[in-house]
Amino acid sequence: MLLVIRGHLILEHVLISFIQTGLSKSSALKIDRLNFPAKTELAIAMGLLPEDLSPVLLYVNNMRNNFAHDLNFKISPAVIEEFFKKFPKQGQEILLQDDNGSTQSVSLENIRFASFFEVLFVLLDLTRHHYTEWLQHKIEAENRLHDAVTNLKEVMRTTDQNKL
Repeated sequence: MLLVIRGHLILEHVLISFIQTGLSKSSALKIDRLNFPAKTELAIAMGLLPEDLSPVLLYVNNMRNNFAHDLNFKISPAVIEEFFKKFPKQGQEILLQDDNGSTQSVSLENIRFASFFEVLFVLLDLTRHHYTEWLQHKIEAENRLHDAVTNLKEVMRTTDQNKL
């Protein structure tokens, strides 16, 4: 139970961080008032998260809600199987690898529950890394464009002065 609740809190923090990074004026949006599914949808709509992460994030939210509202909720094999199915293909492949990178002898019963969260955090970190690289390329392109416009203005000003 504690792993699900803490994992959910960390995921929510990551979502908020992604959204704030992607907004030009994050103070204009009261992100903390949005529920977890809305934060997930917003991050995807902003292009900060791939759509294939939505099912697994929302499943974590459902597990957290089940623990919060159902005294009898337990992490059963059926819950683990459904959790696994919600992962994107890349996450499933990582979960099924043994220490040697082989997937031949690994079954869901042999995967530690904490590994699901570890893989999810890795996928989110990869997403953050790709977004950061994209943002850096965008900034560099904008700077090159600014420099080109500045140079063009200087050429035009010099050309106009030579005509006089």
